[in-house]
Amino acid sequence: FSTYGIHNSVGYFCKLIVDDQDLPVIVYAEHGENFMGTYALKAAFKDEGGQWHRQTVEVLPDGWEIGAISAAFYPPDLENPDAERPLAIAYAIRVPDPEPDSGHHLKYATNRGGQWSTELVDETTWCGAHCSLAFNAQGQPAIAYHDEQSHLGRLHQFLKYAEFDGLRWNRESAEEYGIVGRYNTLWFDSQGVPNICTFSDEDNEIVVIRQIN
Repeated sequence: FSTYGIHNSVGYFCKLIVDDQDLPVIVYAEHGENFMGTYALKAAFKDEGGQWHRQTVEVLPDGWEIGAISAAFYPPDLENPDAERPLAIAYAIRVPDPEPDSGHHLKYATNRGGQWSTELVDETTWCGAHCSLAFNAQGQPAIAYHDEQSHLGRLHQFLKYAEFDGLRWNRESAEEYGIVGRYNTLWFDSQGVPNICTFSDEDNEIVVIRQIN
């Protein structure tokens, strides 16, 4: 809190993970609602002395907001197992009153190069909510997420899946039947096959979807 009792509006969509030293890391959104705040994606790291260190991952234009967050550490480097693992974040960008193609995207951020870098994963539709990030057997990120609608306003309500191949993000619809794709959890099994636990509004059921080819 400031001297005048004004505070930033922080903590939206917070995700807590633990690093290799069992220290907590929190990824969260700040939605500035006064002159002291910003619209941003942030990460907070706690050191061994108990002090929190905050970093800004991306500053958004005024009024733009984070709509979902998922975070994970990269798998250990087999050639250098003692190296610190980079942090990766999947997140959705939302605009309150979007113009065509101006927002509602899925993005990805990492500090793998020593500083934060961000990139678009999917801007083809209004999408990115309920995102879940995991790493495949090759150590590449993959994301399950919800596809809301087309830029022309046609409702989708699909479950989508994006996987990075080292050069680009490859996207596909994992399930388009009914209304599906919320509350997702993505993981890879012992065979390296992606599995997604999701919710079907159409059938009012929890569904597990597995890639078979």
